Amino acid sequence: AIDPPETQATSQALAALQQLQCIELQAGLPKLTLVGRQLANLPVGPLLGRLLVMGSLLGCLTRAASVAACLSMKSPFAIPVDSLGHARLKKARKELADQLPPGLRSDHLILLRAYETWVAQGDE
Repeated sequence: AIDPPETQATSQALAALQQLQCIELQAGLPKLTLVGRQLANLPVGPLLGRLLVMGSLLGCLTRAASVAACLSMKSPFAIPVDSLGHARLKKARKELADQLPPGLRSDHLILLRAYETWVAQGDE
């Protein structure tokens, strides 16, 4: 038989879904919101689904999908074991960050910049 999830895990999951505006409590029971119903139809988790829905609404779905794809995989900025690899990785990440405006240097936008740079190099 399958054991039910721990009460704390269920509570944390419900809180996360509320924070993402996927559910709202009505009479103490969770009910899907419009966003929640949209996310329930996507074959991704709620965080990535929310990113895709918001990207669609804001007219930047292609970029949102690229970021979602990057976030669903191991980070290309994972630290290598040797110090030379670590230094090269740190330098490459800084170069990508420097291409972005100072107020927009988030991990997500750096990932997007890395992807766009890779795509552009494939066209050359």
